[in-house]
Amino acid sequence: MKQITENIVVRCKTSNEAKIVCNFLHSIGYKWNGGDDSLLNNPLWGTDRYGTIYHIYFKDKTVCYSNGSRTESEDCLSFNDFSKKYMKTRIRNMRI
Repeated sequence: MKQITENIVVRCKTSNEAKIVCNFLHSIGYKWNGGDDSLLNNPLWGTDRYGTIYHIYFKDKTVCYSNGSRTESEDCLSFNDFSKKYMKTRIRNMRI
């Protein structure tokens, strides 16, 4: 597993992808940037056809989200790219 050492943007196209990403981030100490709600209890996945974009801020270990139809980030990782790069050894053990 590669340690997160920079801000990352990842797009989740399904609620299952969102749950996996949020569970993973929770397991390494990340939380929502706007409150005490756990990443485990509420992945805040959008229901539009583009999914949800998660903005991961490594310095303060927080996460926020935006509508998946936004094209604000050309550097947005797909779920598959994010999981290969950062979750490769942990994804097998992840519970949803």
